[in-house]
Amino acid sequence: MLTIKESMELAGKNLLAGLLPENDRLPVWCVPIQPDLRATFCCGWFAHNIGRWWDAMLRLESATGFPLPPEAEEDMLRHLRACLNNPLDICCHMGPRQGDAWNRPEVIDCQRCVLS
Repeated sequence: MLTIKESMELAGKNLLAGLLPENDRLPVWCVPIQPDLRATFCCGWFAHNIGRWWDAMLRLESATGFPLPPEAEEDMLRHLRACLNNPLDICCHMGPRQGDAWNRPEVIDCQRCVLS
């Protein structure tokens, strides 16, 4: 059985693993797992998920010292700035950006995989 700290570190590794390079390292939003253990990883609702990601990562770092890799911090700060780039300075939907998949609020990418 994992200790609380080990469980929290596993959660931190999951937060980092959910930053998919093929989606500009935006966080995974939804992972429905089917009875046959196939899963669909989806991305979407970025303003919400970026805020949740930062909240979880900074709390984890403060509580356990879990390291936030510089490249993850740079990517997530860039995404946060994109969400705050509006006249009200509130965390909103990112976009519009020409040729960019992130300017759609619906699920934009799903990948099938078999969990091991």
